[in-house]
Amino acid sequence: MQVDGDGRSPAPVFAGSLMWAVLLFADDGKLSLEEFQAFFSDGTLNEEELEKLFHTIDSDNTNNVDTKELCDYFADHMGDYEDVLASLEMLNLSILKAMDYTKR
Repeated sequence: MQVDGDGRSPAPVFAGSLMWAVLLFADDGKLSLEEFQAFFSDGTLNEEELEKLFHTIDSDNTNNVDTKELCDYFADHMGDYEDVLASLEMLNLSILKAMDYTKR
């Protein structure tokens, strides 16, 4: 993956958008490429780089990124954020359960 101009990985920039991504996950539990690009497009990476990152994170090659894949990727690249990411994954699962209950 390409790094930004000052040599840092872009992963920390994405961390601020993780909560919004969790809210997106709430509808079906996964992000499409278009949803991923919409939420992580902050000018750090161009569209091609975002697509490459998306496919890197999509470890099961489903053309969707689920919370586990996203959390696994960021945990591998953001060490100290592992607990935060685990909490976000648990939050997403709770939201999905609540939404499922509400549907019934």
